[in-house]
Amino acid sequence: MLIKVFRSDFSFQILIIALLAVLLWLNGFLHPIPMPSSDAIMPFYDLIKNVLGNISWLITSIGLILVLAEAVLLNLILTNHDMAPRNSALPAILYLMLMSWSPSVLTLHPALFVNAFLIIFLYYFLKVHEQKDAFKEVFSATLTLSLATFFDLPIFILFLLVWIGFMVYRTFTWREWVISVIGFFVPLLFAAVYYFLIGNLSTVIAEYVKFFRYVPHFNYHFNWITAAYFSAFILLSSWSILNIINVLKEKIITIRKKFTIMIWFFIIAIPIILFSGNDFEYQSTILAIPAATIMAFYFSMVKKLRFLEILFACMALALILLRIR
Repeated sequence: MLIKVFRSDFSFQILIIALLAVLLWLNGFLHPIPMPSSDAIMPFYDLIKNVLGNISWLITSIGLILVLAEAVLLNLILTNHDMAPRNSALPAILYLMLMSWSPSVLTLHPALFVNAFLIIFLYYFLKVHEQKDAFKEVFSATLTLSLATFFDLPIFILFLLVWIGFMVYRTFTWREWVISVIGFFVPLLFAAVYYFLIGNLSTVIAEYVKFFRYVPHFNYHFNWITAAYFSAFILLSSWSILNIINVLKEKIITIRKKFTIMIWFFIIAIPIILFSGNDFEYQSTILAIPAATIMAFYFSMVKKLRFLEILFACMALALILLRIR
């Protein structure tokens, strides 16, 4: 029943997005949460946090606006690449739900900025296969990915997705491989020059060395509600991935390659979360991009919904319980 509602008329889906946004984020306005701190290196995020201070209503409002903007942008990118049905807001709806799973993420946190850059990264990278010489797309994609690391350093792991994507796309032009490295290191070079000019480069390098020497370990204690939510989420994501792998054989090669990249995105993002330390709650939302994409595609094509409805109902119930516990 729930999934069938999300597959209904497009105008009704827009109404669902608006209602969901209010229901899911109401707790964030009634009980504002300050911008979280982190042991990770995130200079851009720290700068924004210092500028906004503790203006609770503004922080929550910007957080909600970012989530909605990202949901709409992701939906547009997927429909433009035929990775979601036309006139469907299902990816946006799922993204909104996954980005709002816990009351603790109803604020302006680092993963919100990271996801904005990752969605832009996908905008460029999904176009690589369509271009004969995708030098501009590769440079723009890796440059955007590099900027995301200034909001959360562990995102650098996703650079693996670029080279895996080249192999999926069968892109073996050496120029594109070199350009990907250049694009990724350009922002880092500018940052290094800036810190050198202000006489702080050695301190910053020491912080980076310390981070890589003492990688944060997973340190999150699940209560039964969050355990139920993530159990349903993992089962739903895994079931969708396994079924999509079988169905992709019937799709055109371009669609197969793009969804293969999204599946790799999901897989590579998992270590970022496993080494998130105390930042698990908001860093787990990085999975919202590939998960919403994969689930929306599977939901849109599957006919037998009973098993999916049960798992999705468990997720929805957990979202409600997390807000009233």
